[in-house]
Amino acid sequence: MPGIEVFQLVDGQYKIVDYIKSDDEIDKETFARIKEKYPDKPGSGESIEMKMLRIGILNPQDPSFLAYNDFVEKIRAEGKAEKQAAAEARAQLKEVELPQEESDEVKIWVRE
Repeated sequence: MPGIEVFQLVDGQYKIVDYIKSDDEIDKETFARIKEKYPDKPGSGESIEMKMLRIGILNPQDPSFLAYNDFVEKIRAEGKAEKQAAAEARAQLKEVELPQEESDEVKIWVRE
């Protein structure tokens, strides 16, 4: 599901002033940030992230696992906070139907 383009009435015309990401977009970005730091090894099919999880199962106090886990939890918390902020921003919007000459309705989200 895509995010929402936010409009505002400026000089008598609606203009895009912001974009609020969807939860799906935030989830994809969160996953990508983790994969950026813990990528798959090219050509091996081995995931560094899976290796970190295996290390953690064998030794939950292993320093490399603890660093991995701290990083992942930090990124997940940032994603959760971004979702909450997006939900609050969406709650402040008003749906407006634009007048159209044809039968198709056009609705936009407006920040007042």
